[in-house]
Amino acid sequence: MSRYYEEVSVLGDRKLIEEAAGRYLQKEGFQEMGEEGLWGKLYSITGGPHFIQLTMGEGRVAVQAWIKIALLPRLWIGEMGLKGLYGFLAKRQMRRRLEELEKVMKGV
Repeated sequence: MSRYYEEVSVLGDRKLIEEAAGRYLQKEGFQEMGEEGLWGKLYSITGGPHFIQLTMGEGRVAVQAWIKIALLPRLWIGEMGLKGLYGFLAKRQMRRRLEELEKVMKGV
């Protein structure tokens, strides 16, 4: 299944939007990964690791999100998007976070 992808229209200073998004994601238990704009929550009670990638542009933020499929603890076999029944609790939780993240970025 493909990753979630959406372009969010934003107004305001790019740096302020990045900082607001970062504060929100940290509050939700995500941490910055090595790659620019990549955030991950490696341990989740609802399944495999959750990832959000933010790519800043002029007047927009491209948001990608996906969840790794956990076969065993720390053994991941692929990734899933946010649609479908398999892993519905994790997907619902991630969709809620993405809705809140969009509000945070638009509120700057």
